[in-house]
Amino acid sequence: MSLMVNVIKIDKKIKKPAPHDKRKAQEIINKSAEDSGNVIYTVHAKEQMAKRGFVFNDVLTILRDGIIRQEPRYNEEKHSWAYRVEFQEFDGERDAGCVVAIQKKAKLHVVTIMWISDQGGYYD
Repeated sequence: MSLMVNVIKIDKKIKKPAPHDKRKAQEIINKSAEDSGNVIYTVHAKEQMAKRGFVFNDVLTILRDGIIRQEPRYNEEKHSWAYRVEFQEFDGERDAGCVVAIQKKAKLHVVTIMWISDQGGYYD
């Protein structure tokens, strides 16, 4: 007796959420970062912190007091918008920034942290 199994392919289409405008995203990020319990770090972010000489308080400072200048980028894999938060003259000379996604209940998911060059790109 053979067992026949029907496989039904379900094409899940996840609707792309609308991003927050830069002003609203900055407001959410700045406020959420007031409580460090709202900030979650990826393994990559922790690796970049160590490599580039940042500590957790540095990230919180950038998130609490930084600004968003660029439009967000959508991550198809994670189904979320990522915002680059920048802090001018972080160490007195250089600018620094974090890339962060806003999750449910205003939790912040830190993707990476970097030093920002004068041209707006990042460097080690």
